[in-house]
Amino acid sequence: MNKLLTIIFTLFSCCNISLFAQTLEKQESVTTFKNDSNLVISNDSSLNNFFKKLDLLEKGQIDRLNIIHVGNSHTQAGFITGEIRNILQNRFGNAGRGLVFPYKVANSNSPSDVYSFSNVEWVSCRNSYCQDNSNIGICGFLIETKDSNAVLKLSLNPKSDLNYHFNNLKIFHPFGQDYYDFSIMSSKDRDILEETATAIEEIKYKVIAGDYLGKIATKFSTSVSKIKKLNNLKNDLIFAGQKLIVKEKEVKISSIPDSVLLDLNYKKSTHKHYTEITLLDSLTEYIFFKNIKTNKAQNLMRWHGIVLENTFNSGVLYHMIGVNGATYDDYNNTEIFFNQLPYLKPDLIVAALGTNESFEDSVRIVSSFKTFYDKLKSIDKDLPFILWIPAESEKKSIESKIIADSLTLYAEYHNIAYFDLFNILGGVGSFKALKKDKLAKKDRVHFTAKGYSLQARYFSQALLKAYKKYITRVYD
Repeated sequence: MNKLLTIIFTLFSCCNISLFAQTLEKQESVTTFKNDSNLVISNDSSLNNFFKKLDLLEKGQIDRLNIIHVGNSHTQAGFITGEIRNILQNRFGNAGRGLVFPYKVANSNSPSDVYSFSNVEWVSCRNSYCQDNSNIGICGFLIETKDSNAVLKLSLNPKSDLNYHFNNLKIFHPFGQDYYDFSIMSSKDRDILEETATAIEEIKYKVIAGDYLGKIATKFSTSVSKIKKLNNLKNDLIFAGQKLIVKEKEVKISSIPDSVLLDLNYKKSTHKHYTEITLLDSLTEYIFFKNIKTNKAQNLMRWHGIVLENTFNSGVLYHMIGVNGATYDDYNNTEIFFNQLPYLKPDLIVAALGTNESFEDSVRIVSSFKTFYDKLKSIDKDLPFILWIPAESEKKSIESKIIADSLTLYAEYHNIAYFDLFNILGGVGSFKALKKDKLAKKDRVHFTAKGYSLQARYFSQALLKAYKKYITRVYD
């Protein structure tokens, strides 16, 4: 069977390149998709177990559902998942923000509603760019530090009318005698860590003959306006021998006074891959994690991800797992990811990868996807799953067309539910048209916030249509 599929996909790819090239020559532009009748989840009958639970949730017979959306840079930005989360939680209830990661501390881009900060520098790694993936966990990222004085802050700033205050945390991290313990802290001032943990150091420069503000700004990677502001200059005139403040550098201070943080009342329980924290007093929207050294052997703290939940509310938890540059194989090669995934108790997986596989042939991408899919099914053979067919990448138009068609063919052959974003957005040539509508970026790969929001609304509408079809079939 595998040899037969290889032959089919090889022939399919060769024919497809020729057909695609002909289509591209004829099609100069396309308009943004507007036909709602094409907004469907194909093979949606495979999602009946999920729709059954969604029905029970809507009736109040169960208290929550966990949806996990796995992807690459299109996902990590948080625009797609944030919009889907907002739509589903407004309809079925808000059980919390779900899985988050301190991306800022990892020196990576973060969804705009999640903020992190620390008083120390952390070493970071992600599954798409790491020599050793053996320590990377549920979020496809890790951060670690050997500083026993480390304090990590996690803060939420919701961009919608939904309230993401939380009282329950599930913290994924490794255990053992080498790892620090930690305590959960609070403060009356949510910005106290930044205020206490940093100092501003002035970088000064003595002007020499021939200097001008533009030249100095370039030398110190800053701007003329910033130099003028730092020195209260009303014009661009400077003179030799003059001392200018050219930059302010933020210097982090490792040790934090105990007085700035307050103890919280909470219950703590330890499990195989995670620690669960239940706050006993009230809900909060920001929290501090402080390293604790309880024995001499402890010399490391490592974080894989944190689930934020409101146990007082019933509803949907929409977990985002996104890694810049990630492929199916990057997840396939991360054992801890698949070990920790069951502890999110997934009711539905949405897999939105494929853009970064554009250098691969159709046989390779299908093989990588099959491995990913099989690993998920080994966790739960009945786990509902949606394959998100990636949109066109203008940089690799031919390859993205082949990938979209190859994944679609495999999904059809194996009755896997899929959302065909490639054709919904217009198929061949669509990226160029989306750029004209300011829905896609000039880098020819990514979309604008508005473009991602559009994709999220399309997916949500398709999912809710499939759910409505299920309800009609069951009750009529």
